[in-house]
Amino acid sequence: MRLCSKAASSSAAAAAEFLQRTSKAVSFVQEQFLDPNQLQKLSLTLGRPTLYKSLRIDSKPPPQGTPLPPGYHLAYFTPSGCEQELGLDGTITRDHCQSPVSLFRFSALTFNAHKIHYSREWCRDVEGHRDIVVHGPLNLINMLDLWRDNQEAGDHVIPQSIDYRATSPLYAGDRYRAVMEKGENGHADNLSIYTPSGAVAMRGKITTL
Repeated sequence: MRLCSKAASSSAAAAAEFLQRTSKAVSFVQEQFLDPNQLQKLSLTLGRPTLYKSLRIDSKPPPQGTPLPPGYHLAYFTPSGCEQELGLDGTITRDHCQSPVSLFRFSALTFNAHKIHYSREWCRDVEGHRDIVVHGPLNLINMLDLWRDNQEAGDHVIPQSIDYRATSPLYAGDRYRAVMEKGENGHADNLSIYTPSGAVAMRGKITTL
């Protein structure tokens, strides 16, 4: 019991110190090292057996030193033992449908304990939602994956900047669509995610060098 108490006290102190630092208008750097097994688990949780077009990771983890795809830093780990079609108007689209299990796994991977992402009763009785809510960062990763899978500059292209905003919730079991419109100047692409009813759930703009 003493050991648990000490650990809890230490964790609370660390959390308090972190919040104190981040609540001020200062810049700081936080580093985390991910091993290939952790990167493989995240990619498979996202339903992507290929980390890059030229790199399959369904049977074995990626090589040590593989670049982390854009947006994948949003997932944090503890140490641990997809269909695409071209739209009629020329836009690039990809459909998604998250199950309660996939949302629970993403919550675990990102240390997100908010019940809105795994408890149907909490969503309906407390938050007023009709079902379990899809994570915003998960949809951001999906948009980034759609974007990088359709770049001609190579597998390891990195965006210069990303602007995005969630505007409407998506729920477990919803079949929703990510859409990308390539910019005219070749340096900025617009992406949107639409709910089953056609409402905009998230908008984003990705610029490259």
